[in-house]
Amino acid sequence: MDSKVDPKWLWKGRRVYMFDGSTVSMPDTPANQAAYPQPCSQKAGVGLPIARIAAIISLSCGAVLVSKEDLAGLFRSRWHNELDLRTIKITMQMDILRCKSPELVRKEIWTHILAYNLIRTIIAQAASKHDLLPRSISFKGTLQTLEAFQPLIAYQGKRDLSFRTSIYQNLLDAIAVHRVANRPDRFEPRARKRRYKNYPFLMKSRQAAKSDILKGLM
Repeated sequence: MDSKVDPKWLWKGRRVYMFDGSTVSMPDTPANQAAYPQPCSQKAGVGLPIARIAAIISLSCGAVLVSKEDLAGLFRSRWHNELDLRTIKITMQMDILRCKSPELVRKEIWTHILAYNLIRTIIAQAASKHDLLPRSISFKGTLQTLEAFQPLIAYQGKRDLSFRTSIYQNLLDAIAVHRVANRPDRFEPRARKRRYKNYPFLMKSRQAAKSDILKGLM
C-alpha cells in the first residue's frame, strides 16, 4: 500500500512517519501474567496482564527547508496518532483482548493490525477513485459499509470476475460518501459522562473473593 501512495497525499513530497505507543489488557491467566505482567504497583491477583504495543503511523521526512507555518501544520497532524490508536483499540475492539495464552494473544494483536491495514487500503482505493484525501474518509463509516456489503459479496461471490469487480467499485463509491468533517483545533474534555455500575472494585484475586463468598464474608 505504501509504495502506491498518491504523491498528492505526501507532505512536501515526503513520507512522514509518526511513532506512538499504547497498552492493551487481557484475561488474567497465569500464562498471560508470566508473559505480560501487571503493573508492579498493583497487588497480586488484583490487576490484569498488560501488553505494551508500539505503532508506526502515517508517513517521515528528512531535512528540508520549510516555513514555520508548515512545521506547525505538521505538528498538529500528529493528532492522527491518537485517533488511529483509538480506532484500533475502540472501534476494532482491541482494547481488551480475549485470548488466554500469550501465543494466542500475539495472534489476536496481529489479526487486528492486519484487518486495520486492509481497511485502510480499501479507504485509500476509494480516496484515489474519487480524488479525495484518505484522512477525509471515515474509518467507522467504512467498517459499517463493509458489514452492509458482506451478505451481497458472500451471496454473489461465485459470479464472474466482471460482476465481482462491479460490486467492488460500488463498494468504493459507498465508502467515499462517508466523509469526516474538517474540524481544526478540535478538543474534548477527557472525562466520562456515563456513570459506572455501583459495584465495588475487586481488590483481591478472584479465587480469594469466591472463597470469602462461600464463607459469608462478602
